[in-house]
Amino acid sequence: MKTQKPSDPLVLRQMWSSYKYDHTVKVQRGCESTGAITSISSTYGGSISNKELFQQSVVAEYLQLGEFVMVDKRYCILDVLQGSEVQLT
Repeated sequence: MKTQKPSDPLVLRQMWSSYKYDHTVKVQRGCESTGAITSISSTYGGSISNKELFQQSVVAEYLQLGEFVMVDKRYCILDVLQGSEVQLT
C-alpha cells in the first residue's frame, strides 16, 4: 500500500519499495482454502522482502505436517520450508 513520503531519513529507507518505486507498507494475510482469513501480520515498511516478512510472521509457526502453502510468484520461501514437510504450491 502506498504511503506519504516520511520525513525521517531512517523511516524513509525502510518504507521505500524498489519494486513499486514509491514509499509503501506491506501486510501479509493468511487464508484457508475456503477464503477465510486466518492471520494478518504486523505492518512493515515496503523495503522488507517477502521472504523476510514470511519468516517474521506467525504463519510459519502454525504450519503443520502435510499442509500446503500457496504464495505469489514473488514469495521465494522454498528454502524456509525445507525440512518442515510443508509443501509449496
